[in-house]
Amino acid sequence: MISDTEDLLVWLDALMNGTLLDQRRKTGMFTFVDIGAPGYGYGLGLEKQQGEAIGHTGDVVYGGQAAMYRYQGWSFIVLINASPSNEGLNLFGSEYLMYKAMRALGIW
Repeated sequence: MISDTEDLLVWLDALMNGTLLDQRRKTGMFTFVDIGAPGYGYGLGLEKQQGEAIGHTGDVVYGGQAAMYRYQGWSFIVLINASPSNEGLNLFGSEYLMYKAMRALGIW
């Protein structure tokens, strides 16, 4: 698959606004189960972090990572080639950069 941040944003918007899946599949995907960590849950291919940020990360070819999250009306698409220090947070490199962007914007 060849994609870029614009493609991922189109996909994330379609998923979150309900135009990608029928209601039954969307309900299944957005039904989060407790994974034993406060504020976190997992649906069908989606993570819920801190009780509000919804999305997912994944490793891409050659060690790259991607994070796609929606939080309080903001969409975050992060693609990276390496994982920075996580300052004690249990986050993948792409999640870490997404988290830092949210903090810089004052929304998390």
